[in-house]
Amino acid sequence: MNINKRIEEIINTLFNGKKSHFANKIGVSPTVVENIVGTRQGKPSFGVLEKIAFAIENINTHWLLTGTGTMIRKEKKETINNEYVEIKDVYSYKIDSLKKELVSVSDLLESKQETIETQKELIKKLKEEIKRQNAQIESLNCGK
Repeated sequence: MNINKRIEEIINTLFNGKKSHFANKIGVSPTVVENIVGTRQGKPSFGVLEKIAFAIENINTHWLLTGTGTMIRKEKKETINNEYVEIKDVYSYKIDSLKKELVSVSDLLESKQETIETQKELIKKLKEEIKRQNAQIESLNCGK
């Protein structure tokens, strides 16, 4: 079961299938919910998942993210918050890594663009040299 189906199961089980009640509970617009569980089946953002985890205290966040275990957790909110912190740390680390990679790729692209510009200048000079040499050959041939 993918994450869209798991969110749909939450709506059906805990909100009697009422998407608008679910949207209201987690603090998003009904359109956001419809984009996730409707025909579009868009993947929920980290922000939406975070809102679900905070708004529905007994939701098993491990189940929400992976489909493993049961939907409802009978543990205290403190445990859920600890799981949230762990998940947030993992995603923060991944985001930081991606930012560093993006900077690296951006620097590489800039370097490649500089190389391209240098090569264009060299090609331009070589074309001018070829024209000059062709003109010299032309003048030598005319002088025969």
